[in-house]
Amino acid sequence: YLRFYLFRLFANGFQIKPCSPDEEPTGIPVFAPFVPQPSESQVNKLVCLLAYAQRPIAIVGSQALLPPYDGQTTSENVKSLRIPVYMTGMARGLLGHRHPCAFRHARRAALREADLILLAGSVCDFRLDYGRVLNRKAKIVVINRDKKQLYLNSDIFWRPHLAIRADVGTTLNTVAERLNERFPCSNAFRCPQEWIDELQAREDHRDEEIRQSTLTQPQERTNPLAVLWALEHHGLSSSEHDDCIIVADGGDFVGSAAYILRPRGPLSWLDPGPFGTLGVGGGFALGAKLCRPKATVWVVYGDGSAGYSLAEWDTMARHHAPAIAVIGNDGCWSQIARDQVGLFGSSVACTLCSLRYDVIGAAYAGSQSAILDYREAESHWSDHGGAFVVNRGNFAAIGQVFEEAKLMSDKGEPSVINCVIAPSAFREGSISL
Repeated sequence: YLRFYLFRLFANGFQIKPCSPDEEPTGIPVFAPFVPQPSESQVNKLVCLLAYAQRPIAIVGSQALLPPYDGQTTSENVKSLRIPVYMTGMARGLLGHRHPCAFRHARRAALREADLILLAGSVCDFRLDYGRVLNRKAKIVVINRDKKQLYLNSDIFWRPHLAIRADVGTTLNTVAERLNERFPCSNAFRCPQEWIDELQAREDHRDEEIRQSTLTQPQERTNPLAVLWALEHHGLSSSEHDDCIIVADGGDFVGSAAYILRPRGPLSWLDPGPFGTLGVGGGFALGAKLCRPKATVWVVYGDGSAGYSLAEWDTMARHHAPAIAVIGNDGCWSQIARDQVGLFGSSVACTLCSLRYDVIGAAYAGSQSAILDYREAESHWSDHGGAFVVNRGNFAAIGQVFEEAKLMSDKGEPSVINCVIAPSAFREGSISL
């Protein structure tokens, strides 16, 4: 039974095979995975659709980052399309955080108005309301390696105009080459600027609404949006050339972070994915740091999800593979509680203790941890059992906390920042039951 089970899992994964036809067997199994390719006809059709579209949109998903093309190459290929791009999952940050064609707000409205929608590795699941948000009059082009994902929920609320079962990165690379051949002059191909300006106006308006929301401070705890805004502008690097990775692991706090934090470049965002598999934070952070040792790794936790993998800060300390945990601590599974209480009148299993995660982190990491606790009456920086304390009225000190954490990371020391936050209605209506 075990032999059958292992064979079923790994097929002939342990069979010795030469690396290439000209090489002798090395004892290392090397198999080239099957990567479906787009046809010339499909590429030419997509190029024509892009050339004539007046209100195009691309939604790029995690699949676009798979080999054989690396993230930087795919980034340049997507930029060369010169159309508005929304990014999801691991594709967040693909265009950097300041590119004029990178958008994240008011996506639903944009999809309703688009005349060409390119789903490059994105699927019509609950994140796109199963296709209901797509303009039925738009030409919809889907690129996906998997046939099931390619047609997911089609012929119910949406129908593909062109379905390309192929590797996303390869297809985008070929399309970029064809566009350059067809429009050899620099900037000759571009969608109408009026469309980009319209989306940018909505983007700026929403950003300003969020900024205004960060200015109010609750009486006892701090505004979670203010913490995230400070992390974006005072914690994360302002340069796209500095390696910075964001690992998101949580519910409400992380959901808010997705609206505020901007990954700085390709392969700089990791999250639990569409299944919401909480607890990935510690493992993702370790893997990211070991793959890119010079990167500063930030883990944005909710206090519920932090309990699953905060123990990995001990591993980080022992192996000198540091990460910085920023924990939104509101003593609640807020994403669930918001709708559960409203629908059923009960908060059972949603209330958590407001734990001193800074103390827990200090014990695991064996070094100082920082706490942003707005209930403390201290009026200055002080060291209490390996934890920094910032008083309620000194919010400007949050930038100093982030700087201290980055200095510790540079020295190979992990840290935990316990942000005692107030409840927020920012994501009201985001049903998660």
